[in-house]
Amino acid sequence: MKDSFSMKEIMELIFTFGASLSHGYWKFEIEKCPEAQKFINAGYACISEEEPELYIINSDGDTVLHEYIEKISREFISFMRKQMNRTCLVEDAVRWFNENYDLNDVELSEEICRYICTNLHNYGYKIDNGYSSKTGSKYILRKIFS
Repeated sequence: MKDSFSMKEIMELIFTFGASLSHGYWKFEIEKCPEAQKFINAGYACISEEEPELYIINSDGDTVLHEYIEKISREFISFMRKQMNRTCLVEDAVRWFNENYDLNDVELSEEICRYICTNLHNYGYKIDNGYSSKTGSKYILRKIFS
């Protein structure tokens, strides 16, 4: 992770390349997204063959983002393992992302939290959703046994 991206920039890139519907940045969006410009200039994205107006991640960019995704996932697993019964309120998990990575953006924190939770199976865990009428929606960390 030798690149000079802030964690907020990385989170934006992970969301756009991994979780958004376009899976990339449209040319008209680049001016408004300095993190995308920096990522493209570093050689981590290229023009899509199917959509000539869309920048998509290339294999080098995929490698870079997956290093960050693994780091973030492992940190989140560690956070969840410290919670009582490996359970926490969804809003607390979102707050953890927002505060731990200085995102100052609740919507981005929610999206990244959801994205990381759905990919924890790559690291031997999964998140179950729970609900309590007293406390609301919660996440429950479970170890996957193979």
